[in-house]
Amino acid sequence: MPQAPSEAYQGKRVTPTAQEQVITADGGYTALSKVTVAAIPSNYGRISFNGYELKVE
Repeated sequence: MPQAPSEAYQGKRVTPTAQEQVITADGGYTALSKVTVAAIPSNYGRISFNGYELKVE
């Protein structure tokens, strides 16, 4: 009778950054069970563009 594969899932929590992030399971885990993305920090800059001017606040 076939056996079910052994599965070790990992959960991760990340915070948005200006750079792309690739989220993968650590060694010893077969997959991610969930990825929680935290809210953008309040001190994170905001960029706006009105068609003429780019503004970083």
